[in-house]
Amino acid sequence: MHASESRSKPFPRAPLAVVALAAFLASGARAAQVPSSMPAGPAATADHATASARFQLPLPREPRVVARYLVVLEAALAETDYARAADELARYRGATVWRWSGELTVLEAELRARRPEFLAFVLAPGSIDANLPRRLVPVLARLDDDPFVDCAWGIVTGATGAEALRFVQNAQRADGNPPSARKVSATSVQVDRCLVLRGERRAGAEGRALDQVDLWLTGQDPLWRATVEANRGEQAGAALVEWGHCGDSQGIWLFSMYRNMDASKHWPFDPARVGHDPAGEMPRLTPELLLGGAPTIDRNGCWSAGAGVDLGGAVVINGACHSAVTKRTIVGGDIVSTFGDTGGVVRFFDVTPEQSFALQAIRHGAAAYLAPLAANHASRASIEEWRIRAGGVPLGEVVRRSYDELVLGASQLPMAFATYAEGKPDPFESPMWTGVVQRVLFGDPAACVWTEPILTPHRVTTEWVEPGRKLRVDVAWENLREDPFVWDPWVQAWPSEPRDRVYERVPLGADVGAIAKVTVVKAETGGGASLDLLKSEPKAMLDRDAAGKPVLHVIARWPRLESKDGQPALPKRVRFLFEVEFTPRDG
Repeated sequence: MHASESRSKPFPRAPLAVVALAAFLASGARAAQVPSSMPAGPAATADHATASARFQLPLPREPRVVARYLVVLEAALAETDYARAADELARYRGATVWRWSGELTVLEAELRARRPEFLAFVLAPGSIDANLPRRLVPVLARLDDDPFVDCAWGIVTGATGAEALRFVQNAQRADGNPPSARKVSATSVQVDRCLVLRGERRAGAEGRALDQVDLWLTGQDPLWRATVEANRGEQAGAALVEWGHCGDSQGIWLFSMYRNMDASKHWPFDPARVGHDPAGEMPRLTPELLLGGAPTIDRNGCWSAGAGVDLGGAVVINGACHSAVTKRTIVGGDIVSTFGDTGGVVRFFDVTPEQSFALQAIRHGAAAYLAPLAANHASRASIEEWRIRAGGVPLGEVVRRSYDELVLGASQLPMAFATYAEGKPDPFESPMWTGVVQRVLFGDPAACVWTEPILTPHRVTTEWVEPGRKLRVDVAWENLREDPFVWDPWVQAWPSEPRDRVYERVPLGADVGAIAKVTVVKAETGGGASLDLLKSEPKAMLDRDAAGKPVLHVIARWPRLESKDGQPALPKRVRFLFEVEFTPRDG
């Protein structure tokens, strides 16, 4: 997240990519430096070879009905192909289409009356910007009497109404076919030469084993563009595709993010100079480079030979700032290197559909796309991927659970966010906390990639000491050094020192009263009891899920542990035993 990097930090103890490379090499896998004379080419796999065939299957005939699903159609689109996309999604989910004028008060009244569990907005690209989730999320938190967001939502759009309809249909095809066991990433990494990493199937931090191809890209390599072009076809047939990490609405940066801090290299914002780089010092990975040329698709929805990359129903996760922009970019200090200096005020800049990562992912066959509409920290993409790969959680719920973390980190409730206005000062906020709300889902919020959950390194057990009055929650986390959840900057009041955490969401089988007290009665590392962890700050809050059943949230935060030489000393394992006391229920 550029905004956070230009202010006080801390950063995570090590980039996840560095940790991943160490584990990758330790497993005996191959990290191939791309030769200066020849970029690495794609390796054929069964999934890769049959990607297009699997996703040219007929649409599922039978709807997959989801209770309490609402499709909200932008009223101005009622007589367009976007309306066909809304109707098709509603047919598939057994939902109702409701036309929305754009007034939030009208939307809130409708949602209070209907109380949907899943909410899909069908919008034109020009109706989507970073103010949308900032205005919408507080509304979705007001549907009952607790401060948590009460339904999962997503956006359906496309450069045209026909592409929005095809987006819905691609999601249906993906929903009707099992996902491959394959992930491909193309990310900017601080290395001297581009690397193409391939190896044996291996488990991620959450425990699901996938085949994986990682393209590590750097603008320092004169053959970076050829490396991308030679290997972008790897994305076909993948269940998950990852892009990132630093960037703007037009491209992922293959140069150092610290250029943002060198004022001598900046210019005053001018729409005509956006992306100005006559010396080639700021190479960027654009959607066209990642995906190739625009596909040629016949009236039956089939791809013509020789077209660009067919994402074939993949879920694409992008960690780069502003990479969800469909038209209007919020220009601020986090993208000063490529967009220019706005002098601390908000300016807007429109990108074309061909420059939009979101619209091009949709055009090239993605079933879903997760990314931020403004600044964010790329580690949120790792958290989303963890939840998706753990299984059993719909994509909209993956994003909604990120809002749970916002509530637990809020200084004031209910949540509220400043909005961006042309020419007004850039809102001064806790950048990590607000960055969470700016990540959005494009796609069906009820879609689930892996429907069956796996056993993850996060283990939770509960025991009632006094039924209905006192509950013990035993939380054990393993493999912390690869765990994206541990680092905890997700608070509204910026902490004075780096902190770590354990956090769990615990559905309760019975109603309880209000929380009276929460304590940590035991805290351990892999080496035994820890007095440092026992001093952690516990917190517990109650929520109600879409069915009205109580959910307990517990979190413990502690200052980052350090070794004797002052270096971070994250244990391999932690265990916390929470004790939560409830007041007697009324009646």
